[in-house]
Amino acid sequence: MKDYLSRYPLVFIFCCFAAGIWLQDRLGFSLLFLLSLFFLILILLVIFSRSKILPIFLGLTFLNMGQLSIIFWQHIHLEHFIVAYFPLEKVNARGELFDPPEKDRKTGVIIIDHIYVANDTIKIQKKFIFKFPKDFPEMLPGDILIFQNVSLSHLDKSRNPGQFDFSTYLRMQGVIGQIISTDFSNIEFIPLSRLFSIRRSIFLMRQTIDRQFYRFMDERIAGFLSAILLGKKEGIQPDIMLDFQRGGVAHVIAISGLNVGFIVFILLIVLSFFPISFRLQNVAAIFLLVIHMLLTGANPPVVRATIMIIIYLLGIILQRKPEVYNTLFFAGFLFLLYHPQDLYSLSFQFSFLAVLTMLLFYEKFKPLEKKISEKLPEGKFFRKIILAGVQLFLVSLAAQIGTIPLTAIHFKQLPIISLVLNLIVIPLLGFITPIGFIILFSALFSMNLARIVSYFLSFIVVILFKVVHLAANFPGAYIRILAFDELAFFIYLTIIMILFSFTSGRIAYFRKVFIAVAVILILWKIAPSTHQPQLLMMDVGQGESTLLITPTAKKVLFDAGSASDYWDSGTKVIYPVLLELGISRLDKVILSHPHSDHVGGIFSLLNNVTIDSIFLPDVKIQYFWQDSLLTRFRRKGIPYRFIQMGDQIKIDPVSRIYILAPTGDQLQPPDASGKSLNNTSLVSLVNISGTTVLFTGDTESDVEKDLLIWNTFLKADILKVGHHGSITSSSYPFLHKISPQIALIPVGKDNKFDHPSPEVLQRLNKLNIPYYRTDLQGAIWLIRTQPAWEVRNWD
Repeated sequence: MKDYLSRYPLVFIFCCFAAGIWLQDRLGFSLLFLLSLFFLILILLVIFSRSKILPIFLGLTFLNMGQLSIIFWQHIHLEHFIVAYFPLEKVNARGELFDPPEKDRKTGVIIIDHIYVANDTIKIQKKFIFKFPKDFPEMLPGDILIFQNVSLSHLDKSRNPGQFDFSTYLRMQGVIGQIISTDFSNIEFIPLSRLFSIRRSIFLMRQTIDRQFYRFMDERIAGFLSAILLGKKEGIQPDIMLDFQRGGVAHVIAISGLNVGFIVFILLIVLSFFPISFRLQNVAAIFLLVIHMLLTGANPPVVRATIMIIIYLLGIILQRKPEVYNTLFFAGFLFLLYHPQDLYSLSFQFSFLAVLTMLLFYEKFKPLEKKISEKLPEGKFFRKIILAGVQLFLVSLAAQIGTIPLTAIHFKQLPIISLVLNLIVIPLLGFITPIGFIILFSALFSMNLARIVSYFLSFIVVILFKVVHLAANFPGAYIRILAFDELAFFIYLTIIMILFSFTSGRIAYFRKVFIAVAVILILWKIAPSTHQPQLLMMDVGQGESTLLITPTAKKVLFDAGSASDYWDSGTKVIYPVLLELGISRLDKVILSHPHSDHVGGIFSLLNNVTIDSIFLPDVKIQYFWQDSLLTRFRRKGIPYRFIQMGDQIKIDPVSRIYILAPTGDQLQPPDASGKSLNNTSLVSLVNISGTTVLFTGDTESDVEKDLLIWNTFLKADILKVGHHGSITSSSYPFLHKISPQIALIPVGKDNKFDHPSPEVLQRLNKLNIPYYRTDLQGAIWLIRTQPAWEVRNWD
């Protein structure tokens, strides 16, 4: 232990510091307690300074420092007494623009310094987000904004399981709330009066460079260059981003340490032509690297790589060779000291783990590299190319060993083709990076020269796009991983232990332990089990989609939300939810009626999820959504069946769906345009081992009267309230006959129809029926426990 600490002191310091951040986040000790503990540990350090247990107190010191760092960061950025009073309505505020909106991103970050409530002025100095109108004038960091009659509220949380939680991301950036305004004329804009501002100067430099790219190249290529050279990812086209993600090479877009490596290589070559000493060249390179880090937004991978390269260059200047593991962990320690919250940042975790496992496992691959080298032909040129390719492949493999769990957990996939694709992408990136800077440099002297170079660069980038697109869509390019749980993690660790541990008896012992735990988990996983019935009503906006899971783990989807040119419930909500739950197959899909807010999301789902069978009403008119559905089902070869009142659908031995409506007559809408399809909705009563759920689609009060003939059979434990809580549905006799334990209302937040109707809510309250709304609660997850259904907290 002593030898380890003396050789790798910064590894020990980093681990203790990171553990302190994690521990404080989980247990939440008070600041007074932590400060008292800090001084106590310092006293013990002095007392035991010559003792063998000194490393224990050193570790406790840095663990306590980690706790203090995160609590101080939270106090500075996230805590203020005014937050407890959110939402604040009709207040005035003054602030300074911190991060202006750019391109299509209309949301900016503002540091509010004063809030004016009644006759009080409250100093706050905290970050808020604000969505600017499209016609708002262009702004720069430091500009002053004065708001009148606005609302200050909490950040919007994720609406569904598996969706990206933007509020958590913003809080990690130190943003505590949002400014909401309905009247943009009440916003006064005052340009910055100061002559110089570092943040403003960096922003203008980034903006100037970005505009140069768009000046000489089309949007797709300019957006890509802006991302890899400046870290401005908002300009990348969605299809390009998807290809790079599926191909497992998104790291080149995220301006990682690889990009910094290319930059420092270019800098050292350029500086070598200047008549200055070798030491001054390295000093200049360090200075320019810091400028580059600031220009790219100082994200975690760039900061980590910049610190490591600076330490390496300082070692050359001081004629001392730094130890590589200490360098990596020192970079991580410095970064977390300033940004402790980024311990949970994916970019930090990916960057750090990739470099760590690259260092750890590339050495293990050296014997394999040597064997391949010995079998290569003697020709120098081809031998060097092949050997460079082998080295790049093994380095990529070593780096991917560390990032596989993160990729599986957060992106639900394992890129297979990335190991081969990196052999093409990384060398191409090595050409693209310097040529991008050549364009910027040549534009200072000759626009024609810059255009000629940009044509050449565009050609290379187009080739890169085509290669990545082909690879990403190649069969087996990536494996979808739906459940990377404890079992998968232990199996993965076991495989790594078996492959990369050798002679040490202690390691062999731990390897046996890992294997034993993995076997136990496998047996536990495959053992027969019964599940509690679950119902998840997703928040798809002003639409409807509910997932039902039976005791035998059968999955039934009722409706699929809406789709438009700007929104698709299938890709934005339902598919991420299914991935989060580890679901790749739906046993049955019930589409209540062919209105876009109920069926729109099914089209994209057909491309991503296996669906065994689909059930829908046979509407007796020509209607766009119905015709489109049937055409797509036939093209995909998916079995579908028309159903109506009297039909039954067997899900499993204990679960059955009874169709209570529509009748044959109701399937013939009075309006041939298809606008009046609500009363063609399937009314489905699901019976699961005696507990019942009633889905009513958009059925209106006329059909509800007819449904009363079912008498006590209509009674249900859970009611899906009809037509999003509209006044046209949920009549009092209908609700009284059902008498549900719980009512669920699928409705969009701030929808233009003012759903749900106050009268419907009044009826529910009068009948003492508790209800939940997706516009207020987000997704609603219910689990059947004896003797009733209970709401599950999913966030």
